[in-house]
Amino acid sequence: MELYQWEVDYSLADSLLLGVAMRCEQLDGVKLDSGQQAYLYKRDVEVILSLMELEEVDEVIIHDDVSQSLRKWWWRLGKLRHKTYPADLLPGHLRAVYREYAKIDIKPL
Repeated sequence: MELYQWEVDYSLADSLLLGVAMRCEQLDGVKLDSGQQAYLYKRDVEVILSLMELEEVDEVIIHDDVSQSLRKWWWRLGKLRHKTYPADLLPGHLRAVYREYAKIDIKPL
C-alpha cells in the first residue's frame, strides 16, 4: 500500500503514471481492514482526478493493456483519460468522480 501511495504522489505529479497499474494489480484481491480500504479508495480517486486534470499526459505512458480484463480500470488509464471507459465497470467510489469529469450517464450494474 505504501508503494501505491508513492506512485500516486510522485508518478502522477510528474505526469509519468509509471507503476500505478502494477501497484493496483498487486493490491487487487488483498484483504484490507476498513481503514486501509478507505485509504486505498482515496488514492484511487486521486488517480482518476489526476488523469482528468493534468494538462498533458504522454500517450505512451497511458497506453491501455488490452490483455487485461476491462473491469480492471487501472489497466485502462488511456480510456479513462479520453473519457471512453464504460463507467458502469468502475467501482462505486470512482463512478461519481468519473461522471463529474466524463459527463456521462452512469447506470447501475
